[in-house]
Amino acid sequence: FVSIHPELLNLATTDEMSPDATFIPPRAMANTKCQPMIVPPKDWTDVRNGGYELLKVDFMRTRHCKTQKDAIRNADLSTVFKGLNMLGNIPWTINHKVLEAAEKCWEDGISLGDIPSRTDYEVPPLPVPMDYVDY
Repeated sequence: FVSIHPELLNLATTDEMSPDATFIPPRAMANTKCQPMIVPPKDWTDVRNGGYELLKVDFMRTRHCKTQKDAIRNADLSTVFKGLNMLGNIPWTINHKVLEAAEKCWEDGISLGDIPSRTDYEVPPLPVPMDYVDY
């Protein structure tokens, strides 16, 4: 299960970042579909039952594909459920070496992977409208 770090919880529940807050503003967390859990997930028992306690999530995204849904419904997924249940019971922790590297990149303005640049790109001017000629 995921246990939320106290600093992250503080960031998520305050409107503004304090001067000593680091790295993740609350607005960055607002766009995720499913937030980290603070209680252990329910064990997966079938494709419609497991994971989040209150949020209904499907076992697998199928993009409304009947063939995929039928395959999942008819498959023996007991081993997959056991694996997911084991993974779901591993508490989430911060890898401090990776966090330090990410914070260093952020402080030095280094864009790396999904870490955004600290400075915004300059927005180019709009293109000059062209005359439309119908041939």
